[in-house]
Amino acid sequence: LPLNQFDEKRLHQLHRSTASHDTTTSFVVRSSNVTLSVFPETSNVYARWAACFLSPTLTESVVNDFEPKSSASSDGSSSSDFFLSDQETTQKLSRRLLSMVHPFLSENFCVKGVILLHNSNHSPADVVLVDLSHAPTAAIDHLLEVTNGQTVLSGPEAVLKIILISDLAFQWDGDIQSKVAAARSAPRSHFDWPTCPVCLHRIDQLRLGLPKPKSHQMCSKFCPAPSSLVSSGLESGCAQQRLLKPWPSPSRCLTCSVIDRYWKTQVESAMNHDEEPFNHHNLICCYQCRLTETIWVCLTCGFVGCGRYSNKHSVEHFEETGHPYSLELATLRIWDYATGTFAHRADLLDCPSSPPVMHPWIRQRQQSAQMNNASAWHAGPSKSPKKASMIGDEYEALLQSALEEQAQHFEGEITSTRARLTQENMDESTITPEEAAEIAQLKQEIASFRNEVDRVGRELVDWQGKEAGHRAKSQKLLREQQVVTELLRNLKEEIAKERQNGTLQVEELELQIADLKANQKMRHQFSQDQELQQAQIWGMSSDTPNRNKKGKKARRSVRK
Repeated sequence: LPLNQFDEKRLHQLHRSTASHDTTTSFVVRSSNVTLSVFPETSNVYARWAACFLSPTLTESVVNDFEPKSSASSDGSSSSDFFLSDQETTQKLSRRLLSMVHPFLSENFCVKGVILLHNSNHSPADVVLVDLSHAPTAAIDHLLEVTNGQTVLSGPEAVLKIILISDLAFQWDGDIQSKVAAARSAPRSHFDWPTCPVCLHRIDQLRLGLPKPKSHQMCSKFCPAPSSLVSSGLESGCAQQRLLKPWPSPSRCLTCSVIDRYWKTQVESAMNHDEEPFNHHNLICCYQCRLTETIWVCLTCGFVGCGRYSNKHSVEHFEETGHPYSLELATLRIWDYATGTFAHRADLLDCPSSPPVMHPWIRQRQQSAQMNNASAWHAGPSKSPKKASMIGDEYEALLQSALEEQAQHFEGEITSTRARLTQENMDESTITPEEAAEIAQLKQEIASFRNEVDRVGRELVDWQGKEAGHRAKSQKLLREQQVVTELLRNLKEEIAKERQNGTLQVEELELQIADLKANQKMRHQFSQDQELQQAQIWGMSSDTPNRNKKGKKARRSVRK
């Protein structure tokens, strides 16, 4: 949200509106940034909304008619956020906006909110949140099946992308900057996907959790060649390739702009027969080291950096920001840093209207320039021409081997794709009524199994919660057992000490009893003997070695 529109009450109202399941209210908010974060370790998450990425021209034309006049500026443009609390007005907004996108949306769903992106640098598309809180799982699956990969009704050249959303948070610009700085120093727990529909269309749809494109939505090497449409003035002869063009203003995607500018520069340079194509005034290079070969562009934010075999600035950008998808400008391949694999749609690169296929000499000139630079770098000024030629030949052989391996890989992919398409395009007329009935029954069983999986998933979450509670109680009992064991050990030690002290006291008492018995015996002898009764005891005045004896030892010596 823009910082100059800070309003704590409005922020609280937005969070309360998104947290409720009320379909009678909706909101329109203007944001300076939209981030689509994905948490790989999170599973069994319930989708509450569907994020539909639309052109700002489309959303503004509809939203402006529903904005209260008190919140509109003097020139008629929107200037602040507003809420629609009337059910009739909310349904009217939903029908009008969604009918311009896809008929299935307008017939089955309502709009929960509209996020208008206002950013002078990077604002690919506005976000329309479709409420899914009351939709069954089958309806959500059907929504993704019939909408993704299609074109927006009001814009035939605009691809439609819908992503399921489980949580939504609003933050102010100041809070975002501080949280971004803290997130860069913390361990990475999520990745930020692109919010541009064109960039999302370039990525393998299965990686995005979307259904696989249908046969008519995929390219192949049998697509119409661009040369057949030169007279019509079209840049591409394939309808799917035309969906990859940047959206017109006011939409501004940095990534699409970089890709379009790169290929226009290369084609213009090749047509002018420039000997140094990389010294063009409109040059695209790494933002950090100004390198012009093996450069990649981030699909999330449009950052241009060199590859992992150069100075690794694209890798560093991923480690700092968590933007996983990066596109190589020369080949239009997409690399997923999160999984370490390629993530592009192979069918889009096989199309004859794809820029690398339309202009293969550009790639060949770049490879030649890279080999010459590598030879010059390895050879140095003091190396002989023969040495430089040998290094160049070795580099070319390695490159050719890598290209052959890639060719074998993609030929295998093409073969498997053809077999899969042949199986999918079977003539339905050959299916008997019994087989059709069996297919319908299997579909019903699959739907019931999906519902059962959802139910078991919810029960699993509940049991996991109970298990966590029992585990906490078990740990508490173990700690109490350790405390009781320590107390018992201390008591045993104290009892042993008391028993030892009691034994010493018993021995002392036995000695005292023996002394008393000896004394009584002597007294009895004195009383019986007259001579002893008349005897006298004389003490000695001289010191004796035993004069300092005291206590029991002294008495024992007297008895002796």
